[in-house]
Amino acid sequence: MDAASQLGRLASVRDDYAVGKRGEGWYHVALGVAAGVLITAQGMDQPWGILVTLAFLLSIPAFITWWRREHGWWVSGYSPRRARWVAAATGLVLVACLAWSYLAPSIWGSLWAGFVAALVVAALGFAWMAVWRREVRSEGAA
Repeated sequence: MDAASQLGRLASVRDDYAVGKRGEGWYHVALGVAAGVLITAQGMDQPWGILVTLAFLLSIPAFITWWRREHGWWVSGYSPRRARWVAAATGLVLVACLAWSYLAPSIWGSLWAGFVAALVVAALGFAWMAVWRREVRSEGAA
């Protein structure tokens, strides 16, 4: 594929995603659930905490592969200029929930931390896409 056709493909993808794709919401919900399980696991007895953490880390490539297969591209959460702040906020919330879960005196505190993490990760996933789409539209108009 020559450079001109690759640029044309990128422009086509950009135009498609300026309005959104069907089914991407499931990605945000699934990632939120996975993050919630990861956070909850920090309050579990060992070896469960480490096993769930390893499973989560191994699931990240599966999330990326699924997105690429379904949509034909992948953008790192930190690469778009304005959207990176949503990704950074997501990271901060995850670190706070992780500490909450780890320091919780019972599994119930860890479950609440995981629940909050799941909701926030899913919600901020939708917010990230909205900010990213706004950037794509503004770059397309320029």
